[in-house]
Amino acid sequence: MTKHPRVDILIGLTVTILLVAGSPTFSQRPQRQPVASQNTPAAPAPLEIGGPPPAERSVPQAVASTKPDESFTMLANPEIATRMGLSDEQIAKVQSLIVERSQKLKDAPQDQWDGIRVENEAKLKAVLTPEQQVNWLKVIHEKTIVIIFKDQSWAEVLTWFANQLGLQLIMGEAPPPGTFSYADRKEYSPAEALDKLNSVLQARGYTLVRSDNLLILFNLQKQPHIPLYYLPKLKPEDLDERKANFEFVAVTYQLGRRDRKTIDEQLKYFLGMNSQVIDLQGNAFMLVDTVASQRIVKKLIESIKEPEPAGRAPGTP
Repeated sequence: MTKHPRVDILIGLTVTILLVAGSPTFSQRPQRQPVASQNTPAAPAPLEIGGPPPAERSVPQAVASTKPDESFTMLANPEIATRMGLSDEQIAKVQSLIVERSQKLKDAPQDQWDGIRVENEAKLKAVLTPEQQVNWLKVIHEKTIVIIFKDQSWAEVLTWFANQLGLQLIMGEAPPPGTFSYADRKEYSPAEALDKLNSVLQARGYTLVRSDNLLILFNLQKQPHIPLYYLPKLKPEDLDERKANFEFVAVTYQLGRRDRKTIDEQLKYFLGMNSQVIDLQGNAFMLVDTVASQRIVKKLIESIKEPEPAGRAPGTP
């Protein structure tokens, strides 16, 4: 009997980690192991986040696979599209190809289905940039975290979180006072989960900084400026690739022929108590601030046009 074609429902491998409050207390509860959904294969081992990968390990290249757990049709999942950094144009192209795939499967005899899937997978792969293709398997197999806390102390929250990321927690100062409650069924990548936690911590005057295999808690009220050696050093163009809005980074800005006094006059309106401006040789400076604030500064500098060199008529190349 001929089977009717169907649209494959593809679910990425995720690990749902739930921390639910109640008796007994967190310290008394036995350690819970991540449990894979009954509808999916066993979850992969957690992604090793701290430190560089072993020398013998190479980043897997994406291939036009028809395996359900690696199919490029997963790009239609909004969370996967976000983690992959797809543009609006790429998302529209993916949606169009998914519709095309479904229509061809509907109209074709069953003996042609495998060929249609392989062809469609190749087209979906071609939508990705070379860098996105390299990151594909890492993203879809990356461990994800569901954050659910209720009346947990911050020491418990931070210890649990560091354990999930495989990092060593360093708390030079006492953690924030009080407790933390948060319930969100969304599945976050480790980087997204860290940014979500920092969005809450920074409102309380604290922040987490990941450095190699360490997760360091800073009390920004007692130590307003984070030491540079803990922070990523970026160029302004690197900001487009950083998705963590609350991550502290150090960015070097080359001003060219722009007037530094004009820049400083505008810049002061965007600096907070934890911002740090370091003058560099030439007409340049380094700014330490969150990625979200750095993007604002980048746009500010770009909005100020460089004057023409002395002796050159306006508009002359």
